[in-house]
Amino acid sequence: MSYHGHEGYLDINAHILPNIDYGSSCLVETKCMLKKAYMEGIRTIVATPYYYPEKEYDTKKIKETYDMVCKEARNMFPDLYLLLGSEIYYHENIVATLKSKKADTLGDTSYVLIDFEPIATYKKIYQGVKKLIDGGYLPVLAHVEQYDCLFNRMERCIELIQLGTYLQLDCESTIGGRFNKRVTYNLRLLKENRIHFLGTNCRNIREHPPRMRECMEQLKIKLDSSQIKKLTVSNVERFMKNEYIDN
Repeated sequence: MSYHGHEGYLDINAHILPNIDYGSSCLVETKCMLKKAYMEGIRTIVATPYYYPEKEYDTKKIKETYDMVCKEARNMFPDLYLLLGSEIYYHENIVATLKSKKADTLGDTSYVLIDFEPIATYKKIYQGVKKLIDGGYLPVLAHVEQYDCLFNRMERCIELIQLGTYLQLDCESTIGGRFNKRVTYNLRLLKENRIHFLGTNCRNIREHPPRMRECMEQLKIKLDSSQIKKLTVSNVERFMKNEYIDN
């Protein structure tokens, strides 16, 4: 994948392809989501249809839908870029799934968006990402804020990062009052440079639209300029170039 120095924010987790998973219901809704994302300052979106090993995943249909949405996006906003990926639910054969092209890496890089159930044990998450690393991939742990075993366990997040894992945080998980313990911890992860990517995890235009601007406005207050640059520029450039991100 070539990189052309795209401006704006990257949304690395978006269920924006119509009639594929639990995301957008139709092309009209997808176009509304694209418009909303653009208004939020997003200029690069990784479409990440959900891969679950026990459900059908039609790679041909997904690619055709992706191509169609890319065309629509380019007609709407010439500087809005779409990449194709998958959000992959962890399973024992995940490396074989990737090697056989049954699911997609993020933007045809070595980065892989991996998801576990919220109640997954730390051992399961650790062993799962290690399996991907041993297979030659760069795991991105999707919406890290959802895992009970990582909440208020900074040492575990650090251990995963030292192993070679990248952490993705949902933008909405940073929004809330100071008495919200989850939000407070998520902001701490950001302040201590434990988060590598942000994603909207958008699924529709009503309840779960692509929202990033409010999150970024808050982060510009909470973080210093060098942290903002690393999160929104440096990490994005390295991802787009399929390079390692310094942890």
